[in-house]
Amino acid sequence: MLPSAGHDALSGEQGGGTPEKQEVLAGTRWMTGCQFATQATRFLASVALARLLDPKDLGVIALAMVVVLFVDIFKEMGTGAAIIQRRDVSQSLLSSVFFANVGFGVTLAGIVAVGAPLTSRMLDNPSVVPVLQFIGLDLAISSFGNIQQALLRRGLAFRRLVTVTLSGVAVSAVVSVALAAAGVGVWSIVAGTLAGSVTSVVVSWRLSAWRPSMTFRWSELSGIAGFSLNLTAFNFVNFFLVNADKVIVARALGVRALGIYSLAQRLLMYPIYSIGTVLQEVLFPTFARMADDEELQRGYLRACGGIAMVTFPLMVGAAVVVHPFVLAVLGDKWLPIVPLVRIFGPIGALQAVMYTVSTLYVAKARTDWLFRWGLGSGALVLISYAVGVRWGLVGLAAGYAVAIAVLTLPAFVIPFRLIHLPIRRLAVVLWPYAKATAVMAAVSVGVQLLVARVASGPTVVLVVSALAGAITYGLALLAIRPQGVDDFLDLVVIRRGLRLGERKPDATVGAQG
Repeated sequence: MLPSAGHDALSGEQGGGTPEKQEVLAGTRWMTGCQFATQATRFLASVALARLLDPKDLGVIALAMVVVLFVDIFKEMGTGAAIIQRRDVSQSLLSSVFFANVGFGVTLAGIVAVGAPLTSRMLDNPSVVPVLQFIGLDLAISSFGNIQQALLRRGLAFRRLVTVTLSGVAVSAVVSVALAAAGVGVWSIVAGTLAGSVTSVVVSWRLSAWRPSMTFRWSELSGIAGFSLNLTAFNFVNFFLVNADKVIVARALGVRALGIYSLAQRLLMYPIYSIGTVLQEVLFPTFARMADDEELQRGYLRACGGIAMVTFPLMVGAAVVVHPFVLAVLGDKWLPIVPLVRIFGPIGALQAVMYTVSTLYVAKARTDWLFRWGLGSGALVLISYAVGVRWGLVGLAAGYAVAIAVLTLPAFVIPFRLIHLPIRRLAVVLWPYAKATAVMAAVSVGVQLLVARVASGPTVVLVVSALAGAITYGLALLAIRPQGVDDFLDLVVIRRGLRLGERKPDATVGAQG
């Protein structure tokens, strides 16, 4: 996906197997594998919970998480990204940030608990009060591991980050499903969320050598305030972009409709956010150290090509097979998610690539530009929600799709100015994957219609049409042979001697004390 040994098809130059490029390649390998495992675990857990719980239970959790995620914006205040972006960090800075993060986390958890009754009245749902009071503890728990995880990212210790992530996800999934099967209901997800957070913090402390000293200086925090506050301001705006739809659905259509809407997002849109996680984990610390725009252009385009190769067929394929999938796996009660997934699928494929641009803003330390973009794009998306919800869930999803289509061109053009990258180069990179995906979708639809006439159940239709689509896409890629195919082969082949993650994660810390 990223610059690697051998010929660089985008630049026409010999890429060379430099240590920096090998680190990016290996880091992408580790984090991509982590996200596939994470999403597979979450997908299976979501399917199990959907069968065990009522849509109303998922709606209550979705409402509670909107509040928790909103408050979570202010827990770290962008300090983790500032630590990664700075060239030098000291023990004094790290300790000051650690205690600030813990203080914010504990305080915000208390605010969420005390303010839960008022929040429930604002959301027009009294049942969310006890759930919110307990799940808000996640803010305090996770704050204890923020610095350790930031240092692992800064040191490019991706294998250790994978261990932290997967351990938390696995524990959360097991606890949630086990308790749901035991009849605990909505509290199964609450317990699973908290158990996963505790696990992640404990593992991050075990894998990071850094420990806080009894030092706290306001002067250290003020030194990173400009970068951190702009990033926090963008995250504040972006929160409404990501979560306002849930509040609008709950108030306009009810908590049951929200449960249906949130499941569609769990199954389809969350993988896109996970791809963004890979980008933040690997590309940001790497791009922040690249001084040459041409090198950054090549790395960025290769990343976009790799993302498109994976997400275009997944998202469009999900839209094609969603109807037999719901009938075969989830059950009739979830049929209302079908039109939502058909809208979100193509949009999700586009958003997966759009998500990459935030790494350019942050790597170039232009979080002020990022904040301004968030204000403008967020306003348009909020308008689309308010207008679309008048026609129900499908109308809201369609309005969102229109807003994303309008924002696509400026979303790329503006940050590309930072690295002097013409947008036509991105179009050239993405076109082969779009073409292969279109062929895949056409074949899958045709096979699905044909098999549906002779098969007696949705399971056969699902399996045969999905396999036909996957085989078609693979053959199309082999015929076109875009750069992403070679990069993918590089990613799945572990090279001898490439042992990223063995580096001490805290080697970048400056003088102690």
